[in-house]
Amino acid sequence: MDGGRIMLNVAQRIQRLMVSVQSPDKRLRASTQGEKYVRFEAKDDLDLSKYTESGLAEQVEAMLNAIVEGKRRGVREAYRVEGREYREVRLHELDADRRRYRAELADLEVVAQSNGKNVRVLVTADRAGYRVKLRPGCLQRLNAKTLIDELNSAHLNAMMAHLDQKSQLKRKHLQVKP
Repeated sequence: MDGGRIMLNVAQRIQRLMVSVQSPDKRLRASTQGEKYVRFEAKDDLDLSKYTESGLAEQVEAMLNAIVEGKRRGVREAYRVEGREYREVRLHELDADRRRYRAELADLEVVAQSNGKNVRVLVTADRAGYRVKLRPGCLQRLNAKTLIDELNSAHLNAMMAHLDQKSQLKRKHLQVKP
């Protein structure tokens, strides 16, 4: 099998990769496929009065970080199934521009809010980690559907901001055109 076809198969497997996680109490679910943003869903009987803002934010943060880890494992598995070895590019193998790009990318942090300003998501180091904050008192003001909409919009806004910042770094260091 030629290398080009194998890499196409790896890319196809990565695009089909589905990662889904549940909160510890099984009331929230987050899932993603390929490079798409995370989609949150809630059980019909989600009772927000049973949560604190900090406790629910910790659960959402853990779910997002579990998705990141699941995607990493899935990418490695896609390479393994196709008989390829997944390998991180070593910094000394890169030219100076790519090293500067990687260094700035590693320090990149993006903060975004939900459309209703009740959820804030911080995305770190090339989407390697998340931090989540819920606005104090929002669980008393919102219903479950609105909270899910807020989680989804916060994540989408964070991903869009992250992609924008990453594109700016590519233009700055790699002369990539918009």
